Amino acid sequence: MSILYIDAHPDLNDSSRHSRWSNGCALRRGLELGQIDPRKVTLLGCRDYDWEEVEFIRKMGITLIPAATAHRWTGSQLADEIGSRIGGDALHISLDIDSLDPSIAPGTGVPSAGGLTSRELLDFLRQLRGVRLAGLDAPAETVVSDCRHERARRSSCSCLEHVATHRSREAPELQRVEQRRHRGRSCAATALLRIGDHPGPCRGGFGSAASSRRRVTCSRRK
Repeated sequence: MSILYIDAHPDLNDSSRHSRWSNGCALRRGLELGQIDPRKVTLLGCRDYDWEEVEFIRKMGITLIPAATAHRWTGSQLADEIGSRIGGDALHISLDIDSLDPSIAPGTGVPSAGGLTSRELLDFLRQLRGVRLAGLDAPAETVVSDCRHERARRSSCSCLEHVATHRSREAPELQRVEQRRHRGRSCAATALLRIGDHPGPCRGGFGSAASSRRRVTCSRRK
């Protein structure tokens, strides 16, 4: 299985905020628990790093497409680059709402300027229609940071519905799209698409492990 991690932050610290289970460590713990080869991970839209994460990316051979590069590429160019690395693997997509620019989606715990636009993200997701999808999670929505308490939720739901619509047309084995809102002041929009014939970590392993830990601490800096 390959991982596409669309996020402003790599979340690859071994320890952050005096904990190995904070949101700044989510992807690193997920790779360890799910026994995922780091070379099968692509980071998209990152723009806020800790030095430890930069060293880990270089050492482990993780593919990094920062936000500045994504801005210059078309959706098809991004899809071609990522598709060449996925090969025939099923793909788990982790879509953090902070990958979008805070002018579009301010309702996140750690906003970072220079993010993707909703148009860029939707154009890119459209190009993934032929990819075999293992799962999808969308963490880190925090409504207390959103002046209208709606913009981030609508942005994330729009992206999730966009993927789900295309997948439902192509994959009759799609079991469900589940969206949950969590407690008032710190909440996350979560969607998990499960493909019935795909065993392994995507069935509540990597996706749920990483995203559930991030939901607990989504309002904190890593």
